Parts: sequence; C-alpha cells; structure tokens
Amino acid sequence: DSLTARLDRLGSAKLLAQIASVIGRSFSFADLASLSNQDTQSISQGLSQLVNSGLVYRRRQGVFEFKHALIRDVAYDSMLRAARRAFHAQYANSQLTTEVSERQPELLAQHYAAAGLYEKAIDLWEQASKRAGERSAHGEAVGQLSEAISVLDRVPEDDRRLDRELAMQIALGRSLTIQRGYGSAEAGAAYERARELCRQVDVHVMRQLHAQKAEQLP
Repeated sequence: DSLTARLDRLGSAKLLAQIASVIGRSFSFADLASLSNQDTQSISQGLSQLVNSGLVYRRRQGVFEFKHALIRDVAYDSMLRAARRAFHAQYANSQLTTEVSERQPELLAQHYAAAGLYEKAIDLWEQASKRAGERSAHGEAVGQLSEAISVLDRVPEDDRRLDRELAMQIALGRSLTIQRGYGSAEAGAAYERARELCRQVDVHVMRQLHAQKAEQLP
C-alpha cells in the first residue's frame, strides 16, 4: 500500500514507471522512448522524478533499474491487463529486428506470451531451446521447451499443433535424458506423451483418408 501511494504521487511519471515495469527490472531510456508517446524531454524529467523518489536508480548512462523487484511488481500490477498486453506486444515487436532476438529469443517469447500472442512465443521458445541444445545447455533447453508446451493449449488444436507438440516432447525427452539420466521419470513422461501424440496423429490421418475415400465414392 505504501509503494502504491508513492507511485500515485508521481503524477505523469507513474505511467513511465508502469511502462518500464513491462520491460523488466532493468530498462533503458531508448526502450521508454520507443514505447511511450512522450517526447524525450518529458521522459528525461519523468526519469529524474523516479530517481529522486527513490524508486529507481541509474545503473549507467541511459540505463535504469527499479531499486527492488517489489517496486517493479507494484507498478506492473497497477496497470490494466489490456494495457499490459499491448505494451508487451509493442516491446516484443520493437526488439524483433535487434540483437535481442538473436541473443535472447526466450526473453521475447516471455513478452509475447504475456501479450497473449502464444504462437509467436512458442516459435521463439523453440528457437531458444534448439540453440541451448546446440551448446549442450540442456537445462536451459528443458526450461524453454517446458514453457512452450505449457501454453500450447492456448492455440487452436489442429494438425500443426499436434506435430509441434510431438517434436517438442521428443526434444524434451532427449534433453531430460541427457541432463538427468535414462531413469529420469520426467524423460519417461515426455516420451509417453510423445507416444500418445503419435497415436492421435495416426488416428487423425486415418480419418482424413477415410473422408477422402468417401468423397470419391459415386
């Protein structure tokens, strides 16, 4: 309640704090400029107000950070959900052509998931997991594949979704086996799910073939 009251007293700088909270614990002047409709002078003044209030500190030139994760959380929770989603999508789209998408695709995946754009998030988590596997960072690959699988039920169920989950469950089982050993219960569960998906894919294909044959009958 105390932090909420401090934010409310900031006036127009409160919106900057909210936008910054969408970006993360750390954020840059350039990030705020790309997301905010305010001019550079207004952003500079707002940032000075945030620093003077003790909620934010300057890490280095042009880069700032919330003094505590709780401050960031309070600013984030004070936004309407629709506004949060819009800013997450805007930020992720603004970073797609930067080195962030090359260096940290999992970071953009988190923003797309928070924006409700789950298919884009899954694509980026898959990309991140493949890169992690290539450098033998199987713990990271497991985490990224698990994140992708966790939001699959948010996208339409079709042939592509079944095929994608099948590929991800096999990759997850492989990384878990390497990381935790052949006796891993988690790896066994991933492979069992992959077997179930194979059965679902086979049934779906057979139904399609029967439907095509029925259409060809006189």
